[in-house]
Amino acid sequence: MKKAFSLFELIISISIFFIISIFLYDFFNNTKISNNKFEKNINKFYKTEDLKHIFYKDFFQASSISIENNSKNKQIIRLITKNSYHNPFYNNITYLLSNDNRLIRVESKKRVEKDNLSKEFFNTSYIDILRNNIEDFKLIKSSLNSKKYLLYIKSKKLDLKIPLLVF
Repeated sequence: MKKAFSLFELIISISIFFIISIFLYDFFNNTKISNNKFEKNINKFYKTEDLKHIFYKDFFQASSISIENNSKNKQIIRLITKNSYHNPFYNNITYLLSNDNRLIRVESKKRVEKDNLSKEFFNTSYIDILRNNIEDFKLIKSSLNSKKYLLYIKSKKLDLKIPLLVF
């Protein structure tokens, strides 16, 4: 009667153990890679949805919308809206693209005027940077219906078109 494994049986069992270990490692590594890719896509989706949510709330509750171009052919969008994230009495919302390509949302008590920026204005306003590296930002008004707009945002990682209907 045999009481121990032979050398050949031991080598075979160790080989099978290493083959199974390699397959398991590869399986877990692939799972980790796919989870990271999935997480990046989900985060990108949530960032896009957050941005859409802000715009929808501002534009749906807007009583006045004005679009103007500055000297560098970038649009400045001004709204008077009931939507407020910081102070319910600050109903002047301004969206603009800064010189360093940041999409900025200014919530203020008074209308933002380029020539009239004082210390008091900055004390009575909230300035939020919504996104960085924005190449283009435009609000296009429909020629058929005065209440329909298309918001176009282009960045290196994102090309977003948001249809908006103002009531």
